[in-house]
Amino acid sequence: MDRLGYLGYYQEYWNCLLEPDDHMHEPGEDTSECYNCIMAELESKMSPFELACWNWYIENVNQFAMESGLVGEMFKDAKLKGKVRAMFLTALNAIHQTSNFIQAEILKQKRAGA
Repeated sequence: MDRLGYLGYYQEYWNCLLEPDDHMHEPGEDTSECYNCIMAELESKMSPFELACWNWYIENVNQFAMESGLVGEMFKDAKLKGKVRAMFLTALNAIHQTSNFIQAEILKQKRAGA
């Protein structure tokens, strides 16, 4: 999974995270399971373009916006052209597919546990 995919994976925890500067660790503490640290690390590896795509998706794409057609209108309003438009669509598609995959996996786990 690429960086956008990992961010999509951790999107489930996005709203419950503290701001990056609002959490602390003890010296030597294992931070491999800290979502803030994971997100900060992944975000630091993103290009400005990837980060812009991720932020646009998080800010604009939700069930209501998709069903009402608002996402398409907002995309048109961005007035992207040529290769930039194609790259933006590719990135948004990757984020969306990852999000759909995660939702399906969560549902599968819930069904297995029920």
